[in-house]
Amino acid sequence: MNKQLLLNVMLLVSTVAAPHYLAGMQHERS
Repeated sequence: MNKQLLLNVMLLVSTVAAPHYLAGMQHERS
């Protein structure tokens, strides 16, 4: 796997996961 593809996958994963992670944190807080 080349580095560019790996970076693209990481970016996609973080972009998809971040909103769910933040929503989960806010839900736990309240």
